[in-house]
Amino acid sequence: MEPLRNKSLKSVKLEELKGLITSLFDEIAGVSFKNKNGKVKYVESTAASKILHLCCPDLFMMWDANIRQGYKKTNGDGKDYFQFLIEM
Repeated sequence: MEPLRNKSLKSVKLEELKGLITSLFDEIAGVSFKNKNGKVKYVESTAASKILHLCCPDLFMMWDANIRQGYKKTNGDGKDYFQFLIEM
Protein backbone atom coordinates (compact mmCIF):
# COMPACT_ATOMS: atom_id res chain seq x y z
CA MET A 1 0.00 0.00 0.00
CA GLU A 2 2.81 2.42 0.86
CA PRO A 3 3.93 3.01 -2.76
CA LEU A 4 0.41 4.29 -3.49
CA ARG A 5 0.10 6.78 -0.63
CA ASN A 6 -0.48 10.37 -1.78
CA LYS A 7 -1.12 9.25 -5.36
CA SER A 8 -4.14 10.25 -7.39
CA LEU A 9 -5.87 8.92 -10.48
CA LYS A 10 -4.44 11.89 -12.37
CA SER A 11 -0.85 11.44 -11.14
CA VAL A 12 -0.26 7.75 -11.90
CA LYS A 13 -0.08 5.53 -14.93
CA LEU A 14 -2.59 2.92 -13.86
CA GLU A 15 -1.36 0.27 -16.30
CA GLU A 16 2.00 0.27 -14.50
CA LEU A 17 0.22 -0.45 -11.21
CA LYS A 18 -2.23 -3.07 -12.49
CA GLY A 19 -0.66 -6.02 -10.68
CA LEU A 20 -0.35 -4.17 -7.39
CA ILE A 21 -3.88 -2.76 -7.49
CA THR A 22 -5.58 -6.03 -8.47
CA SER A 23 -3.64 -8.06 -5.90
CA LEU A 24 -4.34 -5.53 -3.12
CA PHE A 25 -8.03 -5.53 -3.93
CA ASP A 26 -8.25 -9.33 -4.11
CA GLU A 27 -6.24 -9.76 -0.91
CA ILE A 28 -8.48 -7.38 1.03
CA ALA A 29 -11.65 -8.85 -0.49
CA GLY A 30 -10.62 -12.32 0.62
CA VAL A 31 -10.22 -11.55 4.33
CA SER A 32 -12.41 -13.43 6.76
CA PHE A 33 -13.11 -12.53 10.38
CA LYS A 34 -15.43 -13.44 13.23
CA ASN A 35 -18.06 -10.97 14.31
CA LYS A 36 -18.93 -10.40 17.97
CA ASN A 37 -21.27 -13.41 17.88
CA GLY A 38 -18.51 -15.67 16.57
CA LYS A 39 -19.97 -15.93 13.08
CA VAL A 40 -17.43 -15.97 10.24
CA LYS A 41 -17.88 -13.02 7.89
CA TYR A 42 -16.00 -12.01 4.75
CA VAL A 43 -14.81 -8.71 3.35
CA GLU A 44 -16.43 -8.41 -0.06
CA SER A 45 -16.02 -6.10 -3.05
CA THR A 46 -17.85 -3.07 -1.67
CA ALA A 47 -15.95 -3.09 1.62
CA ALA A 48 -12.63 -3.72 -0.15
CA SER A 49 -13.10 -0.64 -2.33
CA LYS A 50 -14.02 1.45 0.71
CA ILE A 51 -10.94 0.29 2.63
CA LEU A 52 -8.71 1.18 -0.32
CA HIS A 53 -10.47 4.53 -0.67
CA LEU A 54 -9.90 5.35 3.00
CA CYS A 55 -6.19 4.56 2.63
CA CYS A 56 -5.70 6.48 -0.64
CA PRO A 57 -8.79 8.60 -1.30
CA ASP A 58 -7.45 10.38 -4.39
CA LEU A 59 -6.54 7.12 -6.11
CA PHE A 60 -9.22 4.61 -5.19
CA MET A 61 -12.91 5.12 -5.89
CA MET A 62 -15.61 3.42 -3.86
CA TRP A 63 -18.01 1.14 -5.63
CA ASP A 64 -20.98 -0.98 -4.65
CA ALA A 65 -23.35 -3.47 -6.28
CA ASN A 66 -25.31 -0.79 -8.13
CA ILE A 67 -22.16 0.80 -9.53
CA ARG A 68 -20.77 -2.61 -10.55
CA GLN A 69 -24.02 -3.40 -12.31
CA GLY A 70 -24.10 -0.02 -14.05
CA TYR A 71 -20.55 -0.44 -15.33
CA LYS A 72 -21.12 -4.12 -16.15
CA LYS A 73 -18.46 -5.38 -13.73
CA THR A 74 -20.18 -8.62 -12.83
CA ASN A 75 -17.28 -10.50 -11.21
CA GLY A 76 -16.54 -7.87 -8.59
CA ASP A 77 -12.89 -8.94 -8.39
CA GLY A 78 -9.61 -7.04 -8.62
CA LYS A 79 -9.59 -7.15 -12.41
CA ASP A 80 -13.07 -5.64 -12.57
CA TYR A 81 -12.11 -3.00 -10.02
CA PHE A 82 -8.99 -2.09 -11.98
CA GLN A 83 -11.03 -1.72 -15.18
CA PHE A 84 -13.46 0.48 -13.28
CA LEU A 85 -10.56 2.73 -12.18
CA ILE A 86 -9.39 2.96 -15.80
CA GLU A 87 -12.88 4.09 -16.83
CA MET A 88 -12.93 6.71 -14.09
